[in-house]
Amino acid sequence: MSRLFLLFFAVSLSGCAQHPLYAWGPFDDVISRALQGGRNVNGEILRMEQFARSAAMLGQKLPPGYHAQLGLLYAEAGNEDHMEAEYMQEKSLYPVSGIFMDFLLSGREAGYEK
Repeated sequence: MSRLFLLFFAVSLSGCAQHPLYAWGPFDDVISRALQGGRNVNGEILRMEQFARSAAMLGQKLPPGYHAQLGLLYAEAGNEDHMEAEYMQEKSLYPVSGIFMDFLLSGREAGYEK
């Protein structure tokens, strides 16, 4: 009887494991460094790009804001083409961010960047 209980208990717990909705990777660390200053923009771009590729290979979703932050990093590095691509990717994945992404893109077109 106790073996049957242990088997039932083990099977019931196996369904309790929750997988995170998003793969956060270095996102929180990059945001934290941005708020504190003194960061390596090119290094952070590399970390975020590498993590995005590995998450895609594993079928994981990146969180809202990931591509927008990567776009901001590209803007700081002076790479406007990649910046625009990341903003458009953010807008595509998370339509609610569209107004803000359009605002950032329009500021760039108007010459308000940095």
